[in-house]
Amino acid sequence: MTPSLAGLRRIAVELRATGRLARAGILPGPTELPRSLRAARAGGGAMLTEVLAARFGDSVAVIDRGVPLTYRDLATATRRWITVLRDLDTTRERPTVGIMCRNSAQLVIALLGALAGGVRVVFLNTDMGSTQLTTICEREHIDQLLHDDEFTGRLSELTGVRTIRTEDLDSVLAAADDSIPPRAHGNPELVILTSGTSGVPRGAARSSSPLTMLSTLAGLLEKIPLRRSDVIYLAPPAFHGWGLIATLTGLLAGATLVFDGRFSAERAVATMLTENCTAFVAVPTMLKRIMDLDDAVLQPLSGRLRIIGSGGARLDPDLVTAVTERFGPVLHNLYGATEVSYITIATPADLAHDPSCAGSAPLGVRVAILIDGTPVGPGRVGDIYVRTGAQMRSYTDGSSKHSVDGMVATGDTGYLDGAGRLYVRGRSDSMIVSGGENVYPEEVELALHRHPSVADATVFTVDDADFGQRLSAVVARRAGHDVDDATLKEHIGQELSRSRVPRDIVFVDEIARTATGKVTRAWLDEVTAGNSHVG
Repeated sequence: MTPSLAGLRRIAVELRATGRLARAGILPGPTELPRSLRAARAGGGAMLTEVLAARFGDSVAVIDRGVPLTYRDLATATRRWITVLRDLDTTRERPTVGIMCRNSAQLVIALLGALAGGVRVVFLNTDMGSTQLTTICEREHIDQLLHDDEFTGRLSELTGVRTIRTEDLDSVLAAADDSIPPRAHGNPELVILTSGTSGVPRGAARSSSPLTMLSTLAGLLEKIPLRRSDVIYLAPPAFHGWGLIATLTGLLAGATLVFDGRFSAERAVATMLTENCTAFVAVPTMLKRIMDLDDAVLQPLSGRLRIIGSGGARLDPDLVTAVTERFGPVLHNLYGATEVSYITIATPADLAHDPSCAGSAPLGVRVAILIDGTPVGPGRVGDIYVRTGAQMRSYTDGSSKHSVDGMVATGDTGYLDGAGRLYVRGRSDSMIVSGGENVYPEEVELALHRHPSVADATVFTVDDADFGQRLSAVVARRAGHDVDDATLKEHIGQELSRSRVPRDIVFVDEIARTATGKVTRAWLDEVTAGNSHVG
């Protein structure tokens, strides 16, 4: 594509995005426009939150464990935080701020202030141990770290990093200047870490202009119609892809975000009822735990949720069916990757057509299936490539994902149907050949989840002296169930084929998952080494 044609296409996408945002109420209407423009002109470096305050004022932006924070108070706190950040002493062009927090009002203040202040923001996974945390802080040149008190014990090896506990943030802000800060030079940079399931997380850096981000926001709202009146229970961590997207979209829409600390299914339902939530944002493991609750617990929530959004991991088709039967056609499924943001979104209509589909590409996103670098048509399985307005420039270590004509490899394989809906088969690097067939751990994992005695399961590849690689599984039984490995192997053979049956099945009380629902390779190696429950 020629540069001029590409430019015209970008302009067309941004015009469509502007129209979509206007219809969704994200852009100010005629009555709000004058005061929004005044706030934008006077807002200086805090323009975003000043405009939000001018539009939404005393409406509640965040409810953090029952404590409300209005948009006006959010703007005040953001101004003060920008001042704190600009007082940081660094020899680099701009300071780097690390954020290691569970979902909270303090996290929102820190995020918006850092973005408005033009600094470099690095979100740190709350599952990190002290050694990994120190490695990443040194690699990313972090000058200041905002962290929850529960993580203080992991900071002992840090040197040259100013640390602030979120519990002390109110007093820090109270002592800071409340005046409008000057505008920052250049766009902020946001670094999101990969899940690090197979080693030290890599940093995916993004620095998008406001115009480029228009299509990203509009594309999401085109598929998941959040609006100002929504009260959103946000369960996934806001330091990672899906949780971060939902946080920023909810705030820009003028909605209310509800945070409730570490996820508990029972408490989540109770909080959604107490706060009159109309939307629930989750990852599949959280959604499954909700659906595992007794009918008597879930019944009061039926009919209250306008939107349920799942993302961050593969969604079991049986779970799609169960959620739809309980709550109606309100489930949306987002497929994405740390390096590119969201890729496709399945609407309730898509999931009604086929609960295993990942939906189609929203506005501003292009998806293609390539085999050996060449695009192929519908129904052909190949490597999934994507171009989005929010994809990273590179990893922070200077490396990058493989790309073709500006489209980035996701590392997944799949195919598109004739209507443009995407079907994800699995990770390219986890596929093995067994019995002459391509076998993906993900499909075996889904089969295990369909067994009534299985509470949770994960399937992975291990080295094999005879065949190169083979499948292994770790399973957590449901309470009161005593299923054995022979029964589960028979189940998989009947559901799929004998070539897909794992040789080893390890039983554990609970599968340890990260805050984003992932299972780390280190944990798998630990529980499978010499475990007496291997079948």
